[in-house]
Amino acid sequence: PGIRIGHWHAVEEKAIECAVELGNHFQKNLEFRKIRMNIMPSTKKRKFVTKERGFTLELGDFFAGPYRHEDRHPTFYPKGAGSTVLGGHCDMAYLDDIVDEKTVNDSQMPVIRSWLGNTVGNVVRTDGGWKDAIYTPWDEDDVMVPTQMIVSAQEAAKKLGVTRSAVIKAAQQGKIKGKKIGGTWALLLESVEAYKVAPHRVAAGRAAHRQAKIQA
Repeated sequence: PGIRIGHWHAVEEKAIECAVELGNHFQKNLEFRKIRMNIMPSTKKRKFVTKERGFTLELGDFFAGPYRHEDRHPTFYPKGAGSTVLGGHCDMAYLDDIVDEKTVNDSQMPVIRSWLGNTVGNVVRTDGGWKDAIYTPWDEDDVMVPTQMIVSAQEAAKKLGVTRSAVIKAAQQGKIKGKKIGGTWALLLESVEAYKVAPHRVAAGRAAHRQAKIQA
């Protein structure tokens, strides 16, 4: 109960669902409550779990750490990826599928990278705090792919100086490693940077980018 967990998901409603389900176990699962009754909330307590605040366990005499109950952040609180956290810190950041199709499709990877460093990085305690990430693996060899290593097809096209369609074709042929999420490609930055572009592709890409700027 002395550990505070911030749970972030690409879809905030999913994070809230997780908080509600977990909170219900603490309040209503009789077998689960037997594990450590002194920290469990009253079964009659109203609004133990809320969308805005998650839930907070009673410390009692169990935890004699540097926090006082009345000025602690909730034990478990849900947030959408990219959202801000006002006040307080957490001991653990639980990053649960913080990148989805919309993130990639809207070219929001740079925003998520910045958020990880500026928000999550500042919220997690520096004296023993940590981050856990869970998501769908890219393939059998990829245990973890940090979000800073993922780019959209549009971002890859800009980096390589080619058209978006050329990048997608390379991904479909396996020349650039990535994963198709819905109708959108998410690509490994390392594979994009290692990709050798044919000269005629560069010429076509430059022409397309110039046309896009004119139209903008």
